[in-house]
Amino acid sequence: MTSRATRFVIAVVVLVATAWAIGGPRSGAAPQQSNPKSCAPARAAQPGTTERTLQQGDLQRRYLVTVPERYDGRKPAPVVLNLHGFSGNGEAQNASTDMPQLAGQRGYVVVAPEGGPLKVPIGLVPGAENAGSFQGMPFWNLFGPGQVDFGPPRGSNLGVDSSLIGADDVGFVGQLLDTIEQELCIDTRRVYAAGMSNGAGMATMLGCAVGNRFAAVAAVSGVNLTGKCPGRGRISVVAVPGDADNTAV
Repeated sequence: MTSRATRFVIAVVVLVATAWAIGGPRSGAAPQQSNPKSCAPARAAQPGTTERTLQQGDLQRRYLVTVPERYDGRKPAPVVLNLHGFSGNGEAQNASTDMPQLAGQRGYVVVAPEGGPLKVPIGLVPGAENAGSFQGMPFWNLFGPGQVDFGPPRGSNLGVDSSLIGADDVGFVGQLLDTIEQELCIDTRRVYAAGMSNGAGMATMLGCAVGNRFAAVAAVSGVNLTGKCPGRGRISVVAVPGDADNTAV
């Protein structure tokens, strides 16, 4: 998908999310946290993009936060997580989607976090040695916590724990949202996740694993690859595939 097409898709996602939030949650939507009409005292922040980190276990997790011009620290602002593809980073994802400008014009806080390092499970998964050159690259662990079954010839009884593949990114996002909601005046009923490729798979995993914290998720050129969703609530999803995409189908 070209950068122009990606910008168009993200713009549509933001518009749909805005319209959905104004109209209120539909019947069966995931329950959201209580939310104040205003923040007192105000949680002031300068507009613009800043780089931040938080500690998650032994990892320093990096993320970018863009505060829009319209943010006043009193009126709760919606949030969009902008999730990069495999081996990407926050700057590149923001640049390719133009999310800070497009969402910022509507008053959204944009957070572009970065995935943890990929752990190639050599010796545990057949063929993993062929991916050794990808070791340590930024990767969203879209498998979520628990066992991952890579299928034959290992079989379902010989799954690999997802911690041997990547970081606990579901836990990281939860910690990240806690941090953002403490620092800024956030509308917790209007928190969204949008991702590209590997980030798309992570967005849908978040909808499965912690859907009660998201109003909707959007997946561009990727879906959840685990084949299962443990969550029982409902969440709005926008999925944008392409039949010319021979990488993520």
